[in-house]
Amino acid sequence: MRRIGLWGAPSCGKTTYLASLFIAAARAKWALVGTDSTATDFMTANTDLLYQRRFPPPTFVIDNMSWILRGTSHRGAHLPGAPAPRPTTIRLDLMDSPGMLFGLGQQPPEDEDDLGYPAEDGKGGGTAASFDELVDRLVGCEGILYLYDPVRERDMGNEFRYFQNVLQRIAQICEEKGMFQGQYLPHKIAVCVTKFDDVRVLRTAYERKYLTYDPADPHRFPVLIPEHAENLYSDLLRVSSGGGAVQVHETIKTFFHRRRIRYFASSAIGFYKDPLAQHFQMRDFSNVQPGEHDDELRIRGPIRPINILEPLLWLGDDGQAAR
Repeated sequence: MRRIGLWGAPSCGKTTYLASLFIAAARAKWALVGTDSTATDFMTANTDLLYQRRFPPPTFVIDNMSWILRGTSHRGAHLPGAPAPRPTTIRLDLMDSPGMLFGLGQQPPEDEDDLGYPAEDGKGGGTAASFDELVDRLVGCEGILYLYDPVRERDMGNEFRYFQNVLQRIAQICEEKGMFQGQYLPHKIAVCVTKFDDVRVLRTAYERKYLTYDPADPHRFPVLIPEHAENLYSDLLRVSSGGGAVQVHETIKTFFHRRRIRYFASSAIGFYKDPLAQHFQMRDFSNVQPGEHDDELRIRGPIRPINILEPLLWLGDDGQAAR
């Protein structure tokens, strides 16, 4: 079974991503089972919030939460000579953590949450682990799920600051332990563009003609053509306010073997569809709306996760390693 680590800058949607995982897994006929009460309680509470159309609160505690995914693998089933579908079990060790710790060794401010808003009741979630501990956990994983929020980067412009510091620490430890495979780190990495449901992200994909739809989908929700996932990521990097995000892409391609890199675009909540409309409408698809308070956002319609499970299944497949 393979270990997977979660990596991302502040407010890139890590907690919401994990909260939507149970929903995505169940809809894909994969059973997601917590290995202890911490993981089970986390998933239960935050999944319930999503169904209440509320975003989960931020996470301050560094918890190495684990789940077992049980389902049937259909990898390559459409190809001639592909193996028959087979029962598959994958262990997911996901570090849900305050994004501040993935930066310059910083601890999160006590009065701020992972979205930059004041924490509920002014309280955090406990004592955070050290930056070095996070790096050590990522080094020990076979797969890394790297979440990139283009909306956040457009406003903040500091993605490369967080990325390069963590990557250099990972590379240093791997060098000390003799883990490099030629010039490359041994890990697989899934680069996941978050907030695919955001108007700015989807319109970029639409204007670049990166979208299609599944004819079997009665709602005709847009689907990113897999071959264009890296192109979308690259295009969105260019709107970074700081300009350094482009270097993240180049660094990933330098440190990870191309066969161990895959790109995805995800949304924890999916698109909105007017109940009176027959199909998805490009003029009205945002699934986020203002809440009762000035700094609150609420979920507008049903939860329809997009590419939440798929990166994890790819990372958990040990048949993808570079030769």
